[in-house]
Amino acid sequence: MAKKTFKTGIDSLIQNTTNNIPSEEKAELDKSKHLKVKGTYYFESELLEDAKSVAYHSRIPIGDVLNQALKMYLNKYMDLEKARKIYSQKT
Repeated sequence: MAKKTFKTGIDSLIQNTTNNIPSEEKAELDKSKHLKVKGTYYFESELLEDAKSVAYHSRIPIGDVLNQALKMYLNKYMDLEKARKIYSQKT
């Protein structure tokens, strides 16, 4: 009878951890991107449905649609620097 070796089980998972170094380096690069924060907000139902429709049609996540909309609004906001200064003094 031949002796069984269990090299395809958990041993292979443990031994291959050194091969994951490139993915860890990629994770470090991803940290340099903008930090995403999870929050809960209330939207008008019609606006949210429209945002979902745009996300579905464009095949992008709804979070990206909302980020783009906020960026567009904030770029047009006249007193953004003043608002930032007042808000930073609050905290």
